[in-house]
Amino acid sequence: MLVAGRSHIGLVRKTNEDEYYCDGRGRFLIIADGIGGHQNGHIASQLAVDELHWFIEENIHLPAEDLLREGFQRANTKVHSYQENKTNGGIMGTTLTAFIIRDGKYYLGHLGDSRAYILHQNSLPDQLSKDHTFWAELENLDEDMRQAMLKNRVDSPKNTLMRAIGPEPSCDPQFLSGELSAGDILLLMTDGMYRYTNAEEMYEVVSYTDDLEEVALRFEQLALERGARDNLTIVLYRQEGGGQPCKIF
Repeated sequence: MLVAGRSHIGLVRKTNEDEYYCDGRGRFLIIADGIGGHQNGHIASQLAVDELHWFIEENIHLPAEDLLREGFQRANTKVHSYQENKTNGGIMGTTLTAFIIRDGKYYLGHLGDSRAYILHQNSLPDQLSKDHTFWAELENLDEDMRQAMLKNRVDSPKNTLMRAIGPEPSCDPQFLSGELSAGDILLLMTDGMYRYTNAEEMYEVVSYTDDLEEVALRFEQLALERGARDNLTIVLYRQEGGGQPCKIF
């Protein structure tokens, strides 16, 4: 198998607000983690994944960059419109992270704090996505602005999402592309999964077997053994043929 995915409710939550899709032909992968409460979170992640999946599938002939840019905006409009019409002003949104794989390259679209990694052979994983959280945004500011934000948001948890699909009429995702070499593995994880592992363990699990379904299961078991207080989801892809570093588009 070129692709594999798993999702688990975890040991504490009553509903699974994660959603994912992995194309059986290895053309694209999508993952999402809903926010806004049990039902709203699940609906948001499902709407976003379904809309992006449908748009890519129906327009697969378009350039990958265009598919991600337009697809993310369409997913945002879908979730935002549902929020406006159905939730009576309640919060509703989702993370959304997706790879398109084409001609020996990956194209990444990302919003939120689900994560995208690439694992080259014999190397620790590189995190390609940026976390769009309060704490991560602070790290990009100078000291004066950092202190001002901390003062104004003193009660805000460090992992509060600053950007997501749905809460606003438009969205501002991260986009990235790069070359793939034979044996490279692309990996998508929700925060409920990656919080229970580290780079060295990720490398060990991925290196254990060529069976991606077994790799996904081992990641799930590791998170469950360590308490899994959140939903946890993982999607993997292995490249069979290949090529150099990444660029912003």
